[in-house]
Amino acid sequence: MANRRPGVWLRHPGCDEATATQVVEPLRRAGYAVWAGDAAPGEPYAVLVQLVADAPEAAAAFTRRTRADGTHAPKPILWLLTEATLTHAATGLDAGAEACLVHPVDGDLLCAQVNALLRTQQQLSRFAAQGDGASDLTARLQKAFRTAETEAALAQAIQTVCRPPVVPHPGVRVAWHSAPTLHGGASSFDIMRLPDGALAWVLVDAGGCGPVAGGLLTQVIRAELLRNIAMLEPGAALTLVNERLRTLPLSERTMLSAAVGKLRDTGVSLASAALPAPLCKPRDGDVRAWHGSGPFLGSTSTIYGTLTGELPAGTRLVLLGGPASADCRPDVREWLNAVEQHQTPEECVQMLAQKIATRPGTDAADGLTVLLLEGAR
Repeated sequence: MANRRPGVWLRHPGCDEATATQVVEPLRRAGYAVWAGDAAPGEPYAVLVQLVADAPEAAAAFTRRTRADGTHAPKPILWLLTEATLTHAATGLDAGAEACLVHPVDGDLLCAQVNALLRTQQQLSRFAAQGDGASDLTARLQKAFRTAETEAALAQAIQTVCRPPVVPHPGVRVAWHSAPTLHGGASSFDIMRLPDGALAWVLVDAGGCGPVAGGLLTQVIRAELLRNIAMLEPGAALTLVNERLRTLPLSERTMLSAAVGKLRDTGVSLASAALPAPLCKPRDGDVRAWHGSGPFLGSTSTIYGTLTGELPAGTRLVLLGGPASADCRPDVREWLNAVEQHQTPEECVQMLAQKIATRPGTDAADGLTVLLLEGAR
C-alpha cells in the first residue's frame, strides 16, 4: 500500500508461528508493512523486532553483528522477551537494542514503542544530515581559505620580486619600503624617469577584493597612470583613470586608492585618491601636510586636483599607502619631526616602516608602502 508506514522486520528464531502472529497483527493494523522470518527481507525496513526465547545469547550475538557490520545500522532494534527477567533485558540493551519489552505485550504499547523508535531515528537522521552539511561547509571554507592564502602568498612574492629598481636622479634622493598585504586585495608601486628627465612615481592600493582581482586592478591602474603622467598633470591623469574605472562593474566593497606625482627640478606636483595626505618635512621646521586627497577611484565622477610644491635640498616628502598606513599620519608627523637630519633617507624609511608596523592596532599582515623623496639641490 502506498500510504503504509515504514516496514518492520520481525525476527523470531526458536519461537512458534502463533507467537509471531501475536506480534505481526497489531503492527499491520497500525499500517506497518511487516516481514516475519529469520532471513532479512528483500525490501527496505525501518525497525528490527527480535522475539527472544529463554536463552538470549544467540539474539545478543546477532544484535552485535548487526551493529558491527553496519548493514542494518543505524536502524533501531526492539527486543521482545518471552521471559521477563532483568538479566535478559540488560543483555539486550548491552548488545545494542534500543528498547526491551515483555511478550505478550499490549498491541497499542507495541505500536507506540515502534513509533517512538522511529521518531528518535528520524531526529538522529536530521542531526546527521545537518552535521554532514556543516562538515561539507567547513571543508569548503577551509579549501577557500587555503586557496586565498596561497594566492595572497603568491601575490606577495610577485610584488616583492617586482619591486621597482632604484632610479638615480640628480635632483632627488629616493628611498622606499613596500610590504604587500596578506589580507586580500593588493598593492602596487613604481617609480621611473620620464623622457623629459622628470621623475614620476605611482602608488596604488586595492582593498575589498581578492588578491587576483586586486593584483590585476593595481597593475592596470599603475600602468595607465604611468602612461598618462608623461603627457598630463597628475590630477588630470588620475581623473582619466577614474572615469575608465567607472565603466567596470566594481563591487561597492572595492576600495581603490592611488597617488601619482612627478618631480621636475625642485618642483613637485601630485594627486591623490583616498590615500593619506603627503607629509613634507623641511630641513629646518616642522612637518606639514599637503591636503587635497580625492575620493576612492571608481566610486564617483569627480575631478582630482593637482597639489604643487617645492622640494629644495634637505626637504623630505613622505607618501604612505597600504592598510597599515590608515589613521597613522599624526604618529608619522611626530616621528618625522624627531628624525635627525644626518639620518639617510633609507634609515628614515626603515624607521617609519618599523614604527608603523608595530604600532598598537596594526596587524603584521597589513600591507604598507612608504615612499620618501629628499631634495638634493
